[in-house]
Amino acid sequence: GSRGPPDLVYTPFDKTSLEVTSPYLSYVTPTRVKLGERLTLIGGNFGNTRGLGAVQFTPSVRPSSADYQTWSDRRIVVKVPDRAENGAVKVITSQGSSGSRPIEVDAAEPRITSVSPTRVRYNQLLTIRGTGFADSRGGGKVVFFGGTEPNSSRYVNWSDTRIQVRVPTGARTGNLRVITEGGSDAHRLTVTSPWVRSISPRSAKSNAVVTVTGSNFGASRGSSSVRIGAQVISSYSSWSSSVIRFPIPVNSRPGDLRVRTSEGTSNSIRLEVTSPYLTYVSPSRVSVGDPLTLTGGNFGSTRGTGYVLFSRGVRPASTDYQTWSDSRIVVNTPDRAESGDVKVVTSLGSSGTKRIEVEGEALEPLPSTGIFGYSPPGLTDHPKSVKFGFEGIGEDVALTWTLKNDSEIRLFVSGRDYGPMPVREDWQGWWIILRRMNLNSGQNVIEFRNVENQDRTANYTHWQLKDVRLWKPFEAELPAGAKLLAPSFPLAQAGLGNPFPAPFNAEVTVPFTTAIPGQVSIFIYNLAGQRVRLLRDAWTEAGRHEARWDGRTDSGANAGSGVYWILFRAPELAQSARLVLIR
Repeated sequence: GSRGPPDLVYTPFDKTSLEVTSPYLSYVTPTRVKLGERLTLIGGNFGNTRGLGAVQFTPSVRPSSADYQTWSDRRIVVKVPDRAENGAVKVITSQGSSGSRPIEVDAAEPRITSVSPTRVRYNQLLTIRGTGFADSRGGGKVVFFGGTEPNSSRYVNWSDTRIQVRVPTGARTGNLRVITEGGSDAHRLTVTSPWVRSISPRSAKSNAVVTVTGSNFGASRGSSSVRIGAQVISSYSSWSSSVIRFPIPVNSRPGDLRVRTSEGTSNSIRLEVTSPYLTYVSPSRVSVGDPLTLTGGNFGSTRGTGYVLFSRGVRPASTDYQTWSDSRIVVNTPDRAESGDVKVVTSLGSSGTKRIEVEGEALEPLPSTGIFGYSPPGLTDHPKSVKFGFEGIGEDVALTWTLKNDSEIRLFVSGRDYGPMPVREDWQGWWIILRRMNLNSGQNVIEFRNVENQDRTANYTHWQLKDVRLWKPFEAELPAGAKLLAPSFPLAQAGLGNPFPAPFNAEVTVPFTTAIPGQVSIFIYNLAGQRVRLLRDAWTEAGRHEARWDGRTDSGANAGSGVYWILFRAPELAQSARLVLIR
């Protein structure tokens, strides 16, 4: 019969699996970590062991082998390496790289384990050990107690586990901190150097008592000191470890106040001294009527009630002042001025003093009556001798007199024979320089002796003496046509001696000898051939002499350190010598 439909036959397809072997990353935890913290990565195909596999952070930073704590095919635990930054993380194996996952990386929190040494002075090298300091300083810093921070030049070394820094001035005992992007940590440190917290008052006149408070001054002063600028205070009202009191010395300048002990020098606080101070005067030798320049500070912008005070209380008239400013006064030397100290006086006090020499000043007109039982010729006719007495002043002096005589007269000073004066029928002026080394510090006796009159029982000669005076040697007012009475003692070879000390700092002494009287000039020159200072330019008696240079120029400024030449000129003689000035 008929055929039915064919049988339906089902033939199934083959099923095939696709194996992906490259690593894949599902997620990381936590997504915000600090340097050094653990990070867990979940995924697959990491491999049962790490082998050559690695986790890579931004920017292409891989942990060291020691940082891996766990590695399995689906899970990795690793420490975040030091140089990791915000960005992405992924897994890399021999089969390829996984996809990346974002993470945020915070800097590690610093931890201080030790400081060495634990007791330090200012500028001493301090070593801080710990972790989480970061490989380089960057924005990191060390802050000492009191908020004192070292400047960049004081950091010697900075690594993740060690910092070396020099202790800055002003650091105090207490906790120091290491501060980085990851936070901060503190450790106690003892600072032994002195620290000044305050001074009171901050502005004061001379002789006012200043109180300095702080720490580490020492229980007693010992060799410690307070300094205002370069000035060292020598007198103190009290001294303890935390409080110092002292009166401001006369002539102090404003400046930074510091305390110096065996443990170092403290931080500084400015102290304003309002009283006038005098630095120098120029020239140091003046004649009456000549201008004198006084340089210093706190004189006041105008004179007001201020004045310059000369020795023996002599003040210039108002018309004598040429210039008055806060740092400079120019005043004519008043008529009654004498050699001695000069200072500036204002409503805020008196300055210190500087010594000046007033030329043409008579030390003392000798008395018209003699001493030791002898009288001048005006009172007793034609005596054997006439004597005068005077006190030595520790300086050379000039002796002047006028004489007319029928026989030889000899001069003796404190027993030393200075030679004869021949017969003169008319008045003759004479002069001689009496050297300080030949004079007594106390009483000295000047004797004019008539040799022929010593035996008054025989005939005697006539002689007259007048105008006997003592003067400063550099400007004796010599009688017209006066002659030099040559000393009778022998002279050494003429010329320059060896300046001393060599080298010098504050003052150098230049010895020289002249064989005959005459004009002597002494100049100081620098190596460029420029004149720095005129030390002497005056008529000079034969003998041994000294000139001194205080290291200042003709204008009164301090000459700089270096080599200088001294040029010496005397009658028929010129010499030079080398000087070395060290500031």
